[in-house]
Amino acid sequence: MSAQLIGLGILIGGASTRMGQDKASLQLANGLSLLEHIVQRLAGVKAELVFSSGVSPAELANDLLAIKDIFNTRLGPVGGIISSVLWLSEHYPQLTACYFVPVDLAALNPETLQQLATNSHQISHFTDHPLPLYLALNATTVQICQDLIPVIQKQGGMSVYQFIQHFAMRQEINCAAPENLNNLNYFWQWEQFIHENSI
Repeated sequence: MSAQLIGLGILIGGASTRMGQDKASLQLANGLSLLEHIVQRLAGVKAELVFSSGVSPAELANDLLAIKDIFNTRLGPVGGIISSVLWLSEHYPQLTACYFVPVDLAALNPETLQQLATNSHQISHFTDHPLPLYLALNATTVQICQDLIPVIQKQGGMSVYQFIQHFAMRQEINCAAPENLNNLNYFWQWEQFIHENSI
């Protein structure tokens, strides 16, 4: 496998209606926000560039690069992904691929995430889990993202599964540790996560 320069994008700013508050700014007992926790937890990925992407109402205490959602509204994670791909293609063209991870995948670790890395596919994700995903960054994938902008604007959004279907070279991978892919959608799940991990 040839050397790759990989980015790591943390998707933030969802509506969080079930959680009742912005997930990225949820506070752990050790003082870290959930955003800071996931960035720290995935440090072993050794990404060339780590950034957040999306629309967030919170003023988050971190020094991450923040890529703004070009759609300026809550159209879901695909808006953040496309915004990031277009921004990266202009400002970090040396990147060859990027992981996209929702901020609420608090148990995700580098070993699990790196199972998605591939040189032979444009996009890969775990079976039954559209996120996290691994997306190659090249002229073809950037063009696909550009072409989807008017489609998303007309439809008022697009699911991640629908987004994935636009890539001819896509791959589903069975996750060796599916328990690491559980989202924190409700406040009771957040409390359980903190209790079980003593943080």
